[in-house]
Amino acid sequence: SSAGEQSMKCRLEENLRSVLIADKVPLYSGFAKVTNCGGVGQCGTCIVKITEGLENLSARSVVADQTFKGKPAEARLACQCLVTGDVSLVANG
Repeated sequence: SSAGEQSMKCRLEENLRSVLIADKVPLYSGFAKVTNCGGVGQCGTCIVKITEGLENLSARSVVADQTFKGKPAEARLACQCLVTGDVSLVANG
């Protein structure tokens, strides 16, 4: 695996934000580390870019669709994703 890559396991339909935080992936940067909404989809700071396995995440939520209006489907809010298979991503933090 490349530098900076890590692999983690999760339960089927586990929340992506929860998985990343449990594995200490730097999901937030700057003030968002302390001011994020705690995973309810309101702050828009847990942004990830899905590089592989987009089909293995739940559909983009209405909240995320509003946040990412006009942006590619690969841009997701980790707190609004349920994992159903293998996914590769780049975290914002």
